[in-house]
Amino acid sequence: MKKILIVDDDPHFCLVLETRLIEAGYETHVAENGQKGVSLVRTWHPDLVIMDLDMPVMDGVRAIKEIKRGGYSGKIVVMTGNPGGGNVVKAHLAGARHIIAKPYQGSPVELVESILNSTVE
Repeated sequence: MKKILIVDDDPHFCLVLETRLIEAGYETHVAENGQKGVSLVRTWHPDLVIMDLDMPVMDGVRAIKEIKRGGYSGKIVVMTGNPGGGNVVKAHLAGARHIIAKPYQGSPVELVESILNSTVE
């Protein structure tokens, strides 16, 4: 796995996560809403998508559905501030297989490890 797409509307979160992923040797792109995330999946073909659920323009659940409908077979990890909400169930049904709560309580390095470890089948 080399290419990771971060889809989240929090620029600070994206900057920290992207920086840590780059330091770990991954190629990254960031999309600030689901619509841009769907477009990048279609053109850039990431190995992993890290998806927020509550975003403007297109929410994460709808974006996951669009990504899967387009034939994406890579992994999708949801990072959400509301891990007990109904959207988590909807995201899982849409095709996300891993959920990580945010704000993440560990260090940025632990967060990256958690994301990467959660994608191992």
